[in-house]
Amino acid sequence: MCIVIDKKEFQTGLEEAGIPNPSSETMSNITISSELREQVRQAREAYLQLANLGTESKNQVLHAFAKALRANTSKILEANALDVVEAEKMVQSGELSESACKRVMLNEAKIELMAQNCESVAKLEDPVGQVLQATRLDEGLDLYRVSCPIGVVLSNAPLDVKAKAPKFGFKSKRISGKNCV
Repeated sequence: MCIVIDKKEFQTGLEEAGIPNPSSETMSNITISSELREQVRQAREAYLQLANLGTESKNQVLHAFAKALRANTSKILEANALDVVEAEKMVQSGELSESACKRVMLNEAKIELMAQNCESVAKLEDPVGQVLQATRLDEGLDLYRVSCPIGVVLSNAPLDVKAKAPKFGFKSKRISGKNCV
């Protein structure tokens, strides 16, 4: 059994909870770049592939992440140096806090820790498809709460936190600076 909530019901639920929806006045002044829109579209496509992967495939993806992080450490640090320069400019203009700027900075130890975290997540039990609750409503009518992939998550979380994305069946897209909402 699958329950589908239509968009109108969802927006009504958001409003009742006091959460502005994207079409409300409070969100109308936010500008989303075409680059970010394209990245979100790509993340959505990747999610659709990740959502259907089995546990072993997810674990292979996580081990591949770890291997790629280690193999590309110097490239990651070079790109990070550019990010840090941009982040420092944003701190000077008041667009980014000092603490957020410090979180942008990477070194070899942090990259190794990210790789280790990917491997640690691969060792976890796959949460997707787990029956969380079962209730018999009537004879022959059972209701199950089953964990499932959640879609695309836009996040400014660091990469080591986002390593969990494949295991938990979602695609995570890092956003920062001006793109954080």
